Amino acid sequence: MAHAAKPLNIFDYVQMLLARDSKTIVSRECANEKSVHLYGIGQYWAAFDKSAYLLETMVDDEFDAAIIHVKDYPFPLLMYCLHYEKVKSLCRNHIMAANEMDYLKLLGTPISPISYSRWYRRHLNDILQ
Repeated sequence: MAHAAKPLNIFDYVQMLLARDSKTIVSRECANEKSVHLYGIGQYWAAFDKSAYLLETMVDDEFDAAIIHVKDYPFPLLMYCLHYEKVKSLCRNHIMAANEMDYLKLLGTPISPISYSRWYRRHLNDILQ
C-alpha cells in the first residue's frame, strides 16, 4: 500500500527557501533601501527584515513577525508571510520592479534607518517576551 505524501506546511516551504536562497536573501536585505523583496512559499509570500518593515507600511496593518535564524548570519531575521491574494492587491497599487515565478520586488518609500531599527527591536522584543 502506497503512502500519500504529507502536504507541505508553510515552515517546510520556508526551510526549503532558506536552504536554497539564504545568502541571496541576506544580501538583498542588507543592501535594501526601498524595496519589498517577496519570496513565494506555497500560498504565501515571505518578506524578511527591511522588506517586512516596508510591507507593514504598505498593508497599513501591524502583523506578527517570526524570528528566523540563518546559518552563518549573526543576527536573527524577522519574517512576515502574506497570503497571495493580498500580494495581488499590492501589485496593483505599487510599482513592480521584478515579477518572477517565486520572487517579486515592489518599490516602496526609502527606509528610515531609525524607524526601521525601532520597528526591528519592537518586534524582536514582542516575540521574545
